Amino acid sequence: MNFLVSFYIAFLLSTLLVPVGIRLGRRWGIVDKPDPRKVHTGLIPRTGGMAIALATVVSLLVPLNMSRELSGYLGGGLVILVFGMWDDMRELGYRIKFFGQILAILFFTLVSGIQVTCLGELLPGLVVHLGPASIVLTIIFMLAVINIINLSDGLDGLAGGLSLLILLACAFLGYIQEAVLPIAITLAVCGGLVGFMRYNVHPAEVFMGDTGSQFLGFTIGACLIMLTQNHSIYTPILPLFLLGTPILDTAMVMYERIQAGQSPFKPDKNHLHHKLLRAGLTQEQAVVSIYFFHFTLILTGFALRFVADYVGLLLYALILGAGFAFRSAVQGKDVSAGKLYASIKSVVQAVFVWNTKSVNVRHCLSWLCWKSFFLLFTFFFFTNVYFIRHAPLPTALVALAVLGILALLYWKKTAVLVPFMYYAMLAVILYVVVFGEVIKADSVFLVMGPDGVTGIFYALSALYFACIILTPEKVPLNALDYILIAFISSLALMSEGHAELFELRQIAMKAVLLGLGLNLIYSRISRNRDYVLFLLALLCLEALVLAVTSGALLR
Repeated sequence: MNFLVSFYIAFLLSTLLVPVGIRLGRRWGIVDKPDPRKVHTGLIPRTGGMAIALATVVSLLVPLNMSRELSGYLGGGLVILVFGMWDDMRELGYRIKFFGQILAILFFTLVSGIQVTCLGELLPGLVVHLGPASIVLTIIFMLAVINIINLSDGLDGLAGGLSLLILLACAFLGYIQEAVLPIAITLAVCGGLVGFMRYNVHPAEVFMGDTGSQFLGFTIGACLIMLTQNHSIYTPILPLFLLGTPILDTAMVMYERIQAGQSPFKPDKNHLHHKLLRAGLTQEQAVVSIYFFHFTLILTGFALRFVADYVGLLLYALILGAGFAFRSAVQGKDVSAGKLYASIKSVVQAVFVWNTKSVNVRHCLSWLCWKSFFLLFTFFFFTNVYFIRHAPLPTALVALAVLGILALLYWKKTAVLVPFMYYAMLAVILYVVVFGEVIKADSVFLVMGPDGVTGIFYALSALYFACIILTPEKVPLNALDYILIAFISSLALMSEGHAELFELRQIAMKAVLLGLGLNLIYSRISRNRDYVLFLLALLCLEALVLAVTSGALLR
Protein backbone atom coordinates (compact mmCIF):
# COMPACT_ATOMS: atom_id res chain seq x y z
CA MET A 1 0.00 0.00 0.00
CA ASN A 2 1.22 3.50 -0.80
CA PHE A 3 0.67 5.21 2.55
CA LEU A 4 1.21 8.63 1.00
CA VAL A 5 -2.28 8.32 -0.49
CA SER A 6 -3.77 9.03 2.95
CA PHE A 7 -1.47 12.03 3.39
CA TYR A 8 -2.30 13.24 -0.11
CA ILE A 9 -6.07 13.15 0.39
CA ALA A 10 -5.97 14.62 3.92
CA PHE A 11 -3.69 17.48 2.89
CA LEU A 12 -5.86 18.46 -0.04
CA LEU A 13 -9.06 18.31 1.99
CA SER A 14 -7.61 20.20 4.95
CA THR A 15 -6.24 22.96 2.71
CA LEU A 16 -9.69 23.40 1.19
CA LEU A 17 -11.73 22.99 4.41
CA VAL A 18 -9.79 25.31 6.73
CA PRO A 19 -10.76 28.54 4.84
CA VAL A 20 -14.38 27.38 4.88
CA GLY A 21 -14.12 26.79 8.63
CA ILE A 22 -12.66 30.28 9.15
CA ARG A 23 -15.66 31.89 7.46
CA LEU A 24 -18.19 29.70 9.28
CA GLY A 25 -16.48 30.29 12.63
CA ARG A 26 -16.79 34.05 12.23
CA ARG A 27 -20.39 33.81 11.05
CA TRP A 28 -21.51 31.48 13.87
CA GLY A 29 -19.44 33.12 16.60
CA ILE A 30 -17.16 30.11 17.20
CA VAL A 31 -14.18 32.31 18.04
CA ASP A 32 -11.50 32.44 20.70
CA LYS A 33 -11.82 35.66 22.69
CA PRO A 34 -8.75 37.32 24.25
CA ASP A 35 -8.36 37.32 28.02
CA PRO A 36 -5.52 38.00 30.51
CA ARG A 37 -4.32 34.37 30.27
CA LYS A 38 -4.07 34.32 26.46
CA VAL A 39 -1.45 35.78 24.14
CA HIS A 40 -3.60 36.80 21.15
CA THR A 41 -5.57 40.07 21.13
CA GLY A 42 -8.26 39.53 18.47
CA LEU A 43 -11.21 37.24 17.79
CA ILE A 44 -9.77 34.12 16.12
CA PRO A 45 -12.02 31.35 14.74
CA ARG A 46 -11.36 28.01 16.42
CA THR A 47 -12.74 25.74 13.73
CA GLY A 48 -9.47 24.33 12.37
CA GLY A 49 -9.75 21.12 14.39
CA MET A 50 -12.86 20.01 12.56
CA ALA A 51 -11.09 20.46 9.21
CA ILE A 52 -8.20 18.27 10.45
CA ALA A 53 -10.59 15.59 11.71
CA LEU A 54 -12.80 15.50 8.60
CA ALA A 55 -9.75 15.33 6.33
CA THR A 56 -8.33 12.48 8.44
CA VAL A 57 -11.51 10.41 8.47
CA VAL A 58 -12.11 10.70 4.72
CA SER A 59 -8.48 9.91 3.88
CA LEU A 60 -8.61 6.76 6.04
CA LEU A 61 -11.89 5.46 4.63
CA VAL A 62 -10.70 5.71 1.02
CA PRO A 63 -7.64 3.39 1.03
CA LEU A 64 -8.39 1.15 4.07
CA ASN A 65 -10.89 -1.63 4.65
CA MET A 66 -12.92 -1.35 7.84
CA SER A 67 -11.53 -3.45 10.68
CA ARG A 68 -12.20 -3.81 14.39
CA GLU A 69 -9.22 -1.61 15.26
CA LEU A 70 -10.13 1.10 12.72
CA SER A 71 -13.77 1.04 13.86
CA GLY A 72 -12.67 1.59 17.44
CA TYR A 73 -10.44 4.50 16.49
CA LEU A 74 -13.04 6.20 14.29
CA GLY A 75 -15.86 5.68 16.82
CA GLY A 76 -13.80 7.03 19.71
CA GLY A 77 -12.62 9.91 17.54
CA LEU A 78 -16.23 10.79 16.69
CA VAL A 79 -17.10 11.00 20.41
CA ILE A 80 -14.09 13.26 21.01
CA LEU A 81 -15.16 15.50 18.11
CA VAL A 82 -18.74 15.85 19.37
CA PHE A 83 -17.63 16.94 22.84
CA GLY A 84 -14.85 19.09 21.40
CA MET A 85 -17.23 20.99 19.14
CA TRP A 86 -19.65 21.38 22.05
CA ASP A 87 -16.84 22.82 24.16
CA ASP A 88 -15.71 25.23 21.41
CA MET A 89 -19.27 26.56 21.10
CA ARG A 90 -20.35 26.58 24.77
CA GLU A 91 -17.18 26.47 26.98
CA LEU A 92 -17.90 23.25 28.90
CA GLY A 93 -16.74 22.63 32.45
CA TYR A 94 -13.91 20.21 33.11
CA ARG A 95 -16.26 17.51 34.43
CA ILE A 96 -18.17 17.27 31.15
CA LYS A 97 -14.87 17.38 29.23
CA PHE A 98 -13.48 14.45 31.23
CA PHE A 99 -16.73 12.54 30.78
CA GLY A 100 -16.52 12.93 27.00
CA GLN A 101 -12.87 11.91 26.95
CA ILE A 102 -13.46 8.82 29.08
CA LEU A 103 -16.44 7.85 26.92
CA ALA A 104 -14.29 8.12 23.77
CA ILE A 105 -11.46 6.08 25.31
CA LEU A 106 -13.84 3.36 26.49
CA PHE A 107 -15.39 3.11 23.03
CA PHE A 108 -11.94 2.87 21.43
CA THR A 109 -10.50 0.25 23.76
CA LEU A 110 -13.64 -1.93 24.04
CA VAL A 111 -14.31 -2.01 20.29
CA SER A 112 -10.71 -2.28 19.10
CA GLY A 113 -9.39 -4.46 21.91
CA ILE A 114 -6.27 -2.27 22.10
CA GLN A 115 -5.11 -1.67 25.70
CA VAL A 116 -2.06 -0.96 27.81
CA THR A 117 -1.34 -4.50 28.99
CA CYS A 118 2.30 -4.31 30.11
CA LEU A 119 4.48 -1.59 31.64
CA GLY A 120 7.66 -3.45 30.79
CA GLU A 121 10.61 -4.58 32.91
CA LEU A 122 10.62 -1.69 35.40
CA LEU A 123 13.24 -3.43 37.56
CA PRO A 124 15.71 -6.14 36.46
CA GLY A 125 13.71 -9.36 36.31
CA LEU A 126 10.43 -7.67 37.25
CA VAL A 127 8.03 -7.40 34.28
CA VAL A 128 4.79 -5.63 35.21
CA HIS A 129 1.73 -7.16 33.51
CA LEU A 130 -1.49 -5.31 34.27
CA GLY A 131 -4.11 -8.02 33.84
CA PRO A 132 -7.60 -6.75 34.80
CA ALA A 133 -6.15 -3.29 35.49
CA SER A 134 -5.33 -2.85 31.79
CA ILE A 135 -8.44 -0.87 30.94
CA VAL A 136 -7.93 1.46 33.92
CA LEU A 137 -4.33 2.22 32.91
CA THR A 138 -5.44 2.68 29.30
CA ILE A 139 -7.97 5.32 30.39
CA ILE A 140 -5.41 7.09 32.59
CA PHE A 141 -2.74 7.08 29.88
CA MET A 142 -4.99 8.37 27.10
CA LEU A 143 -6.59 10.96 29.39
CA ALA A 144 -3.09 12.23 30.21
CA VAL A 145 -2.07 12.42 26.53
CA ILE A 146 -5.28 14.18 25.47
CA ASN A 147 -4.94 16.82 28.16
CA ILE A 148 -1.21 17.51 27.86
CA ILE A 149 -1.65 18.11 24.12
CA ASN A 150 -4.62 20.35 24.94
CA LEU A 151 -2.55 22.29 27.51
CA SER A 152 0.30 22.78 25.01
CA ASP A 153 -2.00 24.74 22.67
CA GLY A 154 -0.87 28.16 23.89
CA LEU A 155 0.95 29.82 20.97
CA ASP A 156 0.38 29.94 17.22
CA GLY A 157 1.52 26.65 15.71
CA LEU A 158 2.77 25.15 18.99
CA ALA A 159 0.37 22.25 19.60
CA GLY A 160 0.13 21.49 15.89
CA GLY A 161 3.91 21.44 15.44
CA LEU A 162 4.57 19.29 18.50
CA SER A 163 1.84 16.87 17.40
CA LEU A 164 3.29 16.78 13.89
CA LEU A 165 6.73 15.85 15.23
CA ILE A 166 5.24 13.09 17.42
CA LEU A 167 3.10 11.70 14.60
CA LEU A 168 6.01 11.68 12.13
CA ALA A 169 8.06 9.75 14.70
CA CYS A 170 5.16 7.31 15.15
CA ALA A 171 4.87 6.83 11.38
CA PHE A 172 8.59 6.06 11.15
CA LEU A 173 8.49 3.61 14.07
CA GLY A 174 5.35 1.99 12.64
CA TYR A 175 7.06 1.52 9.30
CA ILE A 176 9.98 -0.33 10.89
CA GLN A 177 7.54 -2.54 12.84
CA GLU A 178 5.28 -2.97 9.76
CA ALA A 179 2.26 -1.78 11.74
CA VAL A 180 -0.18 -0.84 8.97
CA LEU A 181 -2.91 0.95 10.91
CA PRO A 182 -0.65 3.32 12.93
CA ILE A 183 1.17 4.32 9.74
CA ALA A 184 -2.05 5.07 7.89
CA ILE A 185 -3.55 7.00 10.82
CA THR A 186 -0.45 9.08 11.56
CA LEU A 187 0.17 10.02 7.94
CA ALA A 188 -3.49 10.93 7.45
CA VAL A 189 -3.45 13.20 10.50
CA CYS A 190 -0.09 14.64 9.39
CA GLY A 191 -1.66 15.57 6.05
CA GLY A 192 -4.54 17.31 7.78
CA LEU A 193 -2.14 19.09 10.15
CA VAL A 194 0.15 20.41 7.42
CA GLY A 195 -2.82 21.84 5.54
CA PHE A 196 -4.10 23.44 8.76
CA MET A 197 -0.78 24.85 9.96
CA ARG A 198 -0.37 27.03 6.90
CA TYR A 199 -3.18 29.10 8.45
CA ASN A 200 -2.11 28.57 12.07
CA VAL A 201 1.51 29.78 12.10
CA HIS A 202 2.05 33.23 13.57
CA PRO A 203 0.06 35.40 13.05
CA ALA A 204 -2.66 32.73 13.14
CA GLU A 205 -5.82 33.06 11.07
CA VAL A 206 -7.48 30.11 12.81
CA PHE A 207 -7.05 27.96 15.94
CA MET A 208 -7.66 24.22 16.19
CA GLY A 209 -9.77 24.68 19.35
CA ASP A 210 -10.51 21.90 21.82
CA THR A 211 -11.91 19.91 18.89
CA GLY A 212 -8.48 19.74 17.28
CA SER A 213 -6.25 19.46 20.35
CA GLN A 214 -8.35 16.68 21.91
CA PHE A 215 -8.58 14.81 18.60
CA LEU A 216 -4.80 15.03 18.18
CA GLY A 217 -4.21 13.85 21.76
CA PHE A 218 -6.65 10.96 21.28
CA THR A 219 -4.91 9.95 18.03
CA ILE A 220 -1.41 10.17 19.51
CA GLY A 221 -2.43 8.15 22.58
CA ALA A 222 -4.08 5.45 20.47
CA CYS A 223 -1.11 5.13 18.10
CA LEU A 224 1.43 5.00 20.94
CA ILE A 225 -0.47 2.10 22.51
CA MET A 226 -0.63 0.29 19.15
CA LEU A 227 3.13 0.72 18.67
CA THR A 228 4.40 -0.18 22.15
CA GLN A 229 1.98 -2.87 23.40
CA ASN A 230 0.97 -6.40 22.36
CA HIS A 231 4.46 -7.92 21.93
CA SER A 232 5.90 -4.79 20.33
CA ILE A 233 9.59 -4.64 19.46
CA TYR A 234 9.80 -1.26 21.25
CA THR A 235 10.11 -0.50 24.95
CA PRO A 236 6.85 0.61 26.64
CA ILE A 237 8.85 3.56 28.04
CA LEU A 238 9.19 5.06 24.54
CA PRO A 239 5.99 7.22 24.80
CA LEU A 240 7.59 9.18 27.65
CA PHE A 241 10.26 10.45 25.24
CA LEU A 242 7.93 11.03 22.29
CA LEU A 243 5.67 13.10 24.57
CA GLY A 244 8.68 14.64 26.30
CA THR A 245 8.10 18.40 26.20
CA PRO A 246 4.34 18.39 26.91
CA ILE A 247 4.88 16.00 29.85
CA LEU A 248 7.74 18.05 31.32
CA ASP A 249 5.86 21.31 30.89
CA THR A 250 2.66 19.97 32.46
CA ALA A 251 4.55 18.39 35.38
CA MET A 252 6.40 21.61 36.17
CA VAL A 253 3.29 23.80 35.88
CA MET A 254 1.31 21.52 38.20
CA TYR A 255 4.19 21.43 40.66
CA GLU A 256 4.31 25.24 40.76
CA ARG A 257 0.55 25.46 41.30
CA ILE A 258 0.64 22.96 44.17
CA GLN A 259 3.60 24.83 45.71
CA ALA A 260 1.53 28.02 45.57
CA GLY A 261 -1.39 26.30 47.30
CA GLN A 262 -3.56 26.34 44.16
CA SER A 263 -5.42 23.64 42.28
CA PRO A 264 -3.11 21.83 39.83
CA PHE A 265 -5.82 22.29 37.16
CA LYS A 266 -6.19 26.07 37.61
CA PRO A 267 -5.24 27.92 34.36
CA ASP A 268 -2.33 30.37 34.56
CA LYS A 269 0.54 31.83 32.52
CA ASN A 270 3.38 29.69 33.86
CA HIS A 271 3.75 27.28 30.95
CA LEU A 272 7.09 27.02 29.19
CA HIS A 273 5.97 29.14 26.25
CA HIS A 274 4.80 31.91 28.61
CA LYS A 275 8.20 31.91 30.33
CA LEU A 276 10.04 32.12 27.02
CA LEU A 277 7.92 35.12 26.03
CA ARG A 278 8.73 36.80 29.34
CA ALA A 279 12.42 36.06 28.69
CA GLY A 280 12.26 38.31 25.63
CA LEU A 281 11.57 35.89 22.78
CA THR A 282 9.01 36.54 20.08
CA GLN A 283 6.19 34.04 19.54
CA GLU A 284 8.01 32.45 16.60
CA GLN A 285 11.30 32.17 18.53
CA ALA A 286 9.55 30.62 21.52
CA VAL A 287 7.74 28.08 19.34
CA VAL A 288 10.90 27.13 17.44
CA SER A 289 12.86 26.77 20.69
CA ILE A 290 10.27 24.32 22.03
CA TYR A 291 10.28 22.47 18.70
CA PHE A 292 14.05 22.07 18.93
CA PHE A 293 13.96 20.79 22.50
CA HIS A 294 11.14 18.37 21.73
CA PHE A 295 12.86 17.10 18.59
CA THR A 296 15.96 16.38 20.71
CA LEU A 297 13.86 14.30 23.11
CA ILE A 298 12.31 12.38 20.20
CA LEU A 299 15.77 11.57 18.84
CA THR A 300 16.80 10.43 22.32
CA GLY A 301 13.76 8.15 22.50
CA PHE A 302 14.49 6.81 19.03
CA ALA A 303 18.07 5.96 20.05
CA LEU A 304 16.77 4.18 23.18
CA ARG A 305 13.82 2.37 21.56
CA PHE A 306 15.36 -1.08 22.06
CA VAL A 307 17.06 -0.62 25.46
CA ALA A 308 15.95 -2.37 28.63
CA ASP A 309 12.80 -0.77 30.02
CA TYR A 310 14.34 0.10 33.39
CA VAL A 311 17.31 1.78 31.68
CA GLY A 312 15.00 3.97 29.58
CA LEU A 313 12.92 4.83 32.65
CA LEU A 314 16.05 5.79 34.61
CA LEU A 315 17.30 8.05 31.82
CA TYR A 316 13.90 9.70 31.53
CA ALA A 317 13.85 10.30 35.31
CA LEU A 318 17.27 11.95 34.99
CA ILE A 319 15.99 14.23 32.21
CA LEU A 320 12.93 15.11 34.28
CA GLY A 321 15.15 15.84 37.28
CA ALA A 322 17.45 18.01 35.16
CA GLY A 323 14.41 19.98 33.99
CA PHE A 324 13.29 20.66 37.55
CA ALA A 325 16.85 21.57 38.57
CA PHE A 326 17.12 24.07 35.72
CA ARG A 327 13.75 25.54 36.66
CA SER A 328 14.92 26.04 40.25
CA ALA A 329 18.18 27.63 39.08
CA VAL A 330 16.47 30.30 36.96
CA GLN A 331 13.39 30.81 39.16
CA GLY A 332 12.99 34.49 39.99
CA LYS A 333 15.99 35.58 37.89
CA ASP A 334 15.92 38.01 34.98
CA VAL A 335 16.67 35.66 32.08
CA SER A 336 16.98 37.27 28.64
CA ALA A 337 16.90 34.67 25.91
CA GLY A 338 16.40 37.45 23.35
CA LYS A 339 20.09 38.42 23.56
CA LEU A 340 21.15 34.93 22.47
CA TYR A 341 18.88 35.04 19.40
CA ALA A 342 20.11 38.55 18.55
CA SER A 343 23.75 37.40 18.58
CA ILE A 344 22.96 34.37 16.38
CA LYS A 345 21.09 36.60 13.93
CA SER A 346 23.98 39.06 13.70
CA VAL A 347 26.41 36.24 12.91
CA VAL A 348 24.14 34.90 10.14
CA GLN A 349 23.75 38.36 8.64
CA ALA A 350 27.49 38.91 8.73
CA VAL A 351 28.04 35.69 6.81
CA PHE A 352 25.31 36.04 4.17
CA VAL A 353 24.91 39.76 3.53
CA TRP A 354 27.49 41.38 1.28
CA ASN A 355 27.39 44.61 -0.72
CA THR A 356 30.16 45.92 -2.97
CA LYS A 357 30.34 49.35 -4.57
CA SER A 358 29.32 48.26 -8.05
CA VAL A 359 27.53 44.92 -7.64
CA ASN A 360 24.98 43.77 -5.07
CA VAL A 361 26.35 40.27 -4.59
CA ARG A 362 23.50 39.20 -2.33
CA HIS A 363 20.92 40.14 -4.95
CA CYS A 364 22.82 38.28 -7.67
CA LEU A 365 23.15 35.13 -5.58
CA SER A 366 19.48 35.32 -4.62
CA TRP A 367 18.44 35.63 -8.27
CA LEU A 368 20.69 32.71 -9.26
CA CYS A 369 19.35 30.48 -6.47
CA TRP A 370 15.71 31.24 -7.30
CA LYS A 371 16.14 30.52 -11.00
CA SER A 372 18.12 27.36 -10.30
CA PHE A 373 15.49 26.16 -7.85
CA PHE A 374 12.62 26.69 -10.29
CA LEU A 375 14.56 25.03 -13.13
CA LEU A 376 15.45 21.97 -11.05
CA PHE A 377 11.95 21.86 -9.60
CA THR A 378 10.42 21.82 -13.09
CA PHE A 379 12.85 19.13 -14.27
CA PHE A 380 12.11 16.94 -11.24
CA PHE A 381 8.33 16.96 -11.64
CA PHE A 382 8.41 16.78 -15.44
CA THR A 383 10.48 13.58 -15.16
CA ASN A 384 8.22 12.19 -12.41
CA VAL A 385 5.12 12.60 -14.57
CA TYR A 386 6.77 10.49 -17.27
CA PHE A 387 7.02 7.52 -14.90
CA ILE A 388 3.39 7.60 -13.73
CA ARG A 389 0.97 5.03 -15.17
CA HIS A 390 -1.95 7.26 -16.15
CA ALA A 391 -5.56 6.14 -16.47
CA PRO A 392 -6.26 7.34 -20.04
CA LEU A 393 -9.75 8.86 -19.92
CA PRO A 394 -9.74 10.49 -16.44
CA THR A 395 -6.24 11.93 -16.95
CA ALA A 396 -7.10 13.33 -20.38
CA LEU A 397 -10.33 14.91 -19.12
CA VAL A 398 -8.69 16.48 -16.07
CA ALA A 399 -5.75 17.80 -18.08
CA LEU A 400 -8.08 19.30 -20.71
CA ALA A 401 -10.28 20.84 -18.01
CA VAL A 402 -7.33 22.49 -16.24
CA LEU A 403 -5.91 23.79 -19.52
CA GLY A 404 -9.32 25.16 -20.49
CA ILE A 405 -9.84 26.94 -17.16
CA LEU A 406 -6.30 28.36 -17.26
CA ALA A 407 -6.86 29.72 -20.77
CA LEU A 408 -10.23 31.25 -19.82
CA LEU A 409 -8.95 32.90 -16.64
CA TYR A 410 -5.84 34.22 -18.39
CA TRP A 411 -7.90 35.62 -21.28
CA LYS A 412 -10.41 37.27 -18.92
CA LYS A 413 -7.58 38.77 -16.81
CA THR A 414 -9.46 37.80 -13.66
CA ALA A 415 -8.03 37.90 -10.14
CA VAL A 416 -9.14 34.29 -9.63
CA LEU A 417 -6.24 33.12 -11.82
CA VAL A 418 -3.60 33.25 -9.07
CA PRO A 419 -5.54 31.30 -6.39
CA PHE A 420 -6.66 28.78 -9.02
CA MET A 421 -3.03 28.30 -10.13
CA TYR A 422 -1.98 27.75 -6.52
CA TYR A 423 -4.59 25.07 -5.80
CA ALA A 424 -4.06 23.45 -9.19
CA MET A 425 -0.31 23.40 -8.60
CA LEU A 426 -0.92 21.98 -5.14
CA ALA A 427 -2.96 19.13 -6.62
CA VAL A 428 -0.39 18.44 -9.37
CA ILE A 429 2.56 18.42 -6.97
CA LEU A 430 0.79 16.15 -4.51
CA TYR A 431 -0.25 13.75 -7.25
CA VAL A 432 3.26 13.61 -8.69
CA VAL A 433 4.96 13.16 -5.32
CA VAL A 434 2.59 10.38 -4.28
CA PHE A 435 2.48 8.45 -7.55
CA GLY A 436 5.70 9.39 -9.36
CA GLU A 437 8.21 6.55 -9.55
CA VAL A 438 11.68 8.06 -9.57
CA ILE A 439 13.62 4.97 -8.50
CA LYS A 440 13.16 2.89 -11.65
CA ALA A 441 16.27 1.19 -12.95
CA ASP A 442 16.33 3.45 -16.01
CA SER A 443 15.68 6.67 -14.07
CA VAL A 444 17.84 9.63 -15.00
CA PHE A 445 18.20 10.36 -11.29
CA LEU A 446 20.50 7.37 -10.82
CA VAL A 447 23.39 9.56 -11.99
CA MET A 448 22.70 11.92 -9.07
CA GLY A 449 22.81 9.41 -6.22
CA PRO A 450 22.82 5.71 -5.32
CA ASP A 451 19.10 5.62 -4.59
CA GLY A 452 17.93 7.84 -7.43
CA VAL A 453 16.43 10.84 -5.74
CA THR A 454 19.06 11.62 -3.10
CA GLY A 455 21.17 13.97 -5.21
CA ILE A 456 18.31 16.12 -6.48
CA PHE A 457 16.78 16.16 -3.00
CA TYR A 458 19.86 17.67 -1.39
CA ALA A 459 20.34 20.09 -4.29
CA LEU A 460 16.77 21.38 -3.94
CA SER A 461 17.11 21.56 -0.16
CA ALA A 462 20.29 23.65 -0.39
CA LEU A 463 18.75 25.97 -2.99
CA TYR A 464 15.60 26.34 -0.91
CA PHE A 465 17.37 27.60 2.20
CA ALA A 466 19.74 29.72 0.12
CA CYS A 467 16.68 31.43 -1.42
CA ILE A 468 15.20 32.12 2.01
CA ILE A 469 18.44 33.48 3.50
CA LEU A 470 19.58 35.56 0.53
CA THR A 471 16.29 37.06 -0.66
CA PRO A 472 16.34 40.83 0.13
CA GLU A 473 12.59 41.04 0.74
CA LYS A 474 11.07 38.97 3.52
CA VAL A 475 10.37 35.32 2.72
CA PRO A 476 9.38 34.15 6.21
CA LEU A 477 10.66 31.01 7.83
CA ASN A 478 7.53 29.88 9.65
CA ALA A 479 7.06 27.09 12.15
CA LEU A 480 6.52 24.49 9.42
CA ASP A 481 9.88 25.37 7.86
CA TYR A 482 11.69 24.58 11.08
CA ILE A 483 9.92 21.23 11.35
CA LEU A 484 11.06 20.67 7.77
CA ILE A 485 14.65 21.44 8.79
CA ALA A 486 14.38 18.94 11.63
CA PHE A 487 12.91 16.37 9.26
CA ILE A 488 15.79 16.84 6.81
CA SER A 489 18.28 16.40 9.65
CA SER A 490 16.58 13.21 10.82
CA LEU A 491 17.14 11.59 7.42
CA ALA A 492 20.69 10.96 8.55
CA LEU A 493 19.26 8.34 10.91
CA MET A 494 17.92 6.31 8.01
CA SER A 495 20.90 4.15 7.20
CA GLU A 496 21.23 3.12 3.58
CA GLY A 497 22.56 -0.22 4.74
CA HIS A 498 19.13 -1.35 5.93
CA ALA A 499 16.89 -2.55 3.12
CA GLU A 500 13.68 -1.90 5.06
CA LEU A 501 14.54 1.80 5.31
CA PHE A 502 15.23 2.28 1.60
CA GLU A 503 11.62 2.94 0.59
CA LEU A 504 11.09 5.15 3.64
CA ARG A 505 14.06 7.31 2.63
CA GLN A 506 12.45 7.76 -0.79
CA ILE A 507 9.05 8.64 0.69
CA ALA A 508 10.58 11.04 3.22
CA MET A 509 12.68 12.83 0.63
CA LYS A 510 9.77 13.17 -1.78
CA ALA A 511 7.60 14.51 1.05
CA VAL A 512 10.23 17.11 1.90
CA LEU A 513 10.50 18.10 -1.77
CA LEU A 514 6.75 18.62 -1.67
CA GLY A 515 7.10 20.99 1.27
CA LEU A 516 9.99 22.88 -0.33
CA GLY A 517 8.18 23.46 -3.60
CA LEU A 518 4.87 24.42 -2.05
CA ASN A 519 6.43 26.95 0.30
CA LEU A 520 8.46 28.78 -2.30
CA ILE A 521 5.76 28.70 -4.97
CA TYR A 522 3.21 30.08 -2.52
CA SER A 523 5.54 32.84 -1.31
CA ARG A 524 6.35 34.01 -4.86
CA ILE A 525 3.29 33.03 -6.88
CA SER A 526 2.25 36.62 -7.72
CA ARG A 527 5.70 37.64 -8.95
CA ASN A 528 6.26 34.36 -10.77
CA ARG A 529 2.76 34.04 -12.17
CA ASP A 530 3.94 33.40 -15.72
CA TYR A 531 6.35 30.69 -14.53
CA VAL A 532 3.64 28.87 -12.58
CA LEU A 533 1.24 29.24 -15.51
CA PHE A 534 3.84 27.79 -17.87
CA LEU A 535 4.68 24.91 -15.52
CA LEU A 536 1.03 23.99 -15.02
CA ALA A 537 0.37 24.04 -18.74
CA LEU A 538 3.51 21.98 -19.39
CA LEU A 539 2.60 19.32 -16.84
CA CYS A 540 -0.98 19.10 -18.10
CA LEU A 541 0.17 18.77 -21.70
CA GLU A 542 2.68 16.10 -20.73
CA ALA A 543 0.05 14.12 -18.80
CA LEU A 544 -2.40 14.50 -21.71
CA VAL A 545 0.11 13.20 -24.27
CA LEU A 546 1.14 10.26 -22.06
CA ALA A 547 -2.49 9.39 -21.33
CA VAL A 548 -3.42 9.07 -24.99
CA THR A 549 -0.21 7.36 -26.06
CA SER A 550 -0.45 3.61 -25.74
CA GLY A 551 3.29 3.17 -25.42
CA ALA A 552 3.41 5.40 -22.36
CA LEU A 553 0.42 3.67 -20.83
CA LEU A 554 2.12 0.28 -21.04
CA ARG A 555 5.35 1.53 -19.51
